[in-house]
Amino acid sequence: YCADTNIKIIDSLENFGTILKDTVSLKNNSYLFQVKDSIIDQHSFQLTFLVTGNDSDGNPYVWTSKESLIINAPKLELGDLIVDDSEFNGNGILDPGETATLKQLVKNIGHAGISGLTGLIEYVSGSTLFTIDQSTTSAFELAAGSTDTISFIVTASASELIGTAVELKITIV
Repeated sequence: YCADTNIKIIDSLENFGTILKDTVSLKNNSYLFQVKDSIIDQHSFQLTFLVTGNDSDGNPYVWTSKESLIINAPKLELGDLIVDDSEFNGNGILDPGETATLKQLVKNIGHAGISGLTGLIEYVSGSTLFTIDQSTTSAFELAAGSTDTISFIVTASASELIGTAVELKITIV
């Protein structure tokens, strides 16, 4: 039994047969539970085990045991965003007429790795003379405690006024 709504018990029954006095009975893969994809890193939950049987005199009994577990999960965090315009003047600012690589640091500060990630950049508001030339990244993975850099290609029109702002949204899916 588990009261935590993040955990779904799939298989909760196991027959151990007769367990003799002063012995141990062990079975691998006896129980199965599923964890929600949205579980947070280091989430703690408790499983309650009920063991039923009959003692040597045939009297029924119930023995209860509780086990606490901690889930390791990835936890992503976006770090610095770097404008790499080194093919132009290299000042770290997207100036009119430049094409640059936006480099977004992505950190996994969780306790488990994750794979199959893709970065996506979207225009939100601001300059209408701004173009996203490459809006998605290749699939990538992040081991627990690691950092990677994802890149997007953007261009500011030569007709753009210096200092015109643009708001972008970067999502990791």
